[in-house]
Amino acid sequence: MSDEIDVFWQGPLRVSGAALQSALATLGFETKILSEFKEAELFWPVEFGALRTGFEVYASAFGEDLEAISKEMPELKGRDHQATFRFFGDAEGGAAFAIAAALAKLQDALVRDRHAGINIWVSSDEAVAKAQRMLRRAAVGYSPRANDLV
Repeated sequence: MSDEIDVFWQGPLRVSGAALQSALATLGFETKILSEFKEAELFWPVEFGALRTGFEVYASAFGEDLEAISKEMPELKGRDHQATFRFFGDAEGGAAFAIAAALAKLQDALVRDRHAGINIWVSSDEAVAKAQRMLRRAAVGYSPRANDLV
């Protein structure tokens, strides 16, 4: 089963891989960005310390739909681009939340967690905390499904 988060920002994404990596370091994450966001086609590989992971990326601009979407989500306040990060498990989820938090800091992005069909707006600090938890569990091999079988 996959989970998804959405990241919303205004205008073209002006964040290089180096700037993203620096922002992640400021947030406490040792990372290596393996490709630029604009080059991410479906799967975006990243490294968090010794953990090689990544997540699916689906990015788009709202274009003509911006007005209707803004009525549906007034929180957007002119943010006209979106990326959905789809992930499976803690390693991918931790990477997705960490990068979403960095984008929130660098590009004034909003983060929406779509866990279990419920939409929750997440602050960058909450995204950092979720990322830290998930990456810690991934580092020790934690698997909720495997633990349920014991």
